[in-house]
Amino acid sequence: MTLITADELKKEFSVWAHFYMSKVEGKEYLMRSEAKIVRNGKEEKQTDAIIVMVNPGSCSAVDATTKFEEFPYNVTNKEFVEARPDQTQYQLMNLMERMQWNCMKIVNISDLVTGTYGEFKKLLRELEMIGYQRHSIFSKERIGEFKKLLEEKPILIYAWGGDRAIKKYTAPIEEKFEHTGVKHPNKGYYLHPKPAKYEDRKKWLDELQEILQGVSK
Repeated sequence: MTLITADELKKEFSVWAHFYMSKVEGKEYLMRSEAKIVRNGKEEKQTDAIIVMVNPGSCSAVDATTKFEEFPYNVTNKEFVEARPDQTQYQLMNLMERMQWNCMKIVNISDLVTGTYGEFKKLLRELEMIGYQRHSIFSKERIGEFKKLLEEKPILIYAWGGDRAIKKYTAPIEEKFEHTGVKHPNKGYYLHPKPAKYEDRKKWLDELQEILQGVSK
């Protein structure tokens, strides 16, 4: 099965995200706590799946003038804005088409929004050195927020790749929640949804679709 093009996918799906600002020791960081891909014209009655990846990358709001507040005290009051889909999200839309899902949520090991992965690792080290952990939904302060997302019993997919920089975050949760995902055949980590090669992207979709269909039987 070939991949559906971005132009076609944009007709079917929209992306919404909750961005916020964190001020840590006088420095401001742009964060994204959650994103969701929603099928156009369908009521968001329940979440079909949640996927956990490393970080939001360079995800941005459609309205570039939007100003973001600090993280809400009550997490049920998150304000979502329309976001520009990135290439990984188009890959996830392909998965949603295959599975006929209407709503898929994206959370990350870290909420840090950065232009490049190299910049992400630099900022991650910055926050680690000063002991700031709230940038992760899996921190002690916010793990309840993640558990709240699981109350609808969506399928939980791990897809955070094999970078050692995030091992300390993934190790405590890897077997804590019932989940699925496509594992590297030799190294055992969960493969990212969007590998570099087109054929590998199709392979990830094929393998995960097969796993998910087995789960649903």
